Amino acid sequence: MVGMSELKKPRRANLRVSGNRLEPGVVLSRLSHRNPDLLSSRRRSIPLKLGCHANTHQTVWGSSDTNGRGDALLQYLVTTSLYIMNRGREPTFYNSVRGEVIDLTMCTSGTKGWVGSWRVSNEPSLSHHRYIQFEWKKRCLKTRAFRNSRKTDWAYFRKNLRNELQFFKPSFGTTDELDHI
Repeated sequence: MVGMSELKKPRRANLRVSGNRLEPGVVLSRLSHRNPDLLSSRRRSIPLKLGCHANTHQTVWGSSDTNGRGDALLQYLVTTSLYIMNRGREPTFYNSVRGEVIDLTMCTSGTKGWVGSWRVSNEPSLSHHRYIQFEWKKRCLKTRAFRNSRKTDWAYFRKNLRNELQFFKPSFGTTDELDHI
């Protein structure tokens, strides 16, 4: 697993976003054991959006050919509730030899309609892998910032305040100068 983030409501997650890289030696038939995000999302019915550097070729998701790893990943995906969001045959990866579709965007069935305008970007990425862009159609709830002053580290606050006040100019001159600070 490369990274994972959860957008939460109190006591439950709205959406889990995860990134994975399937190493060349990974046995794809045991993939669910290596992806705790997928397992816990399934168990807790949390919608999942998964970006994956799959290292596989499969014409189903736009590769120019199919290899054994691509077949194994496709067989695995059939057993999950994951949908492939890739559209078209635009390569997600380029090297000096060829361009190929080896990066996948997947999501659980409940989030299928939340993703739109999936595309491979032409923007330089400083990598062999190209940026994948899409629109998130589902409106996310705004979070409200809350500070509990009882949990404030007052000693740390005073120390930082003292450091900042060293550079504070206590006199501003005239009221006109004060208006233009």
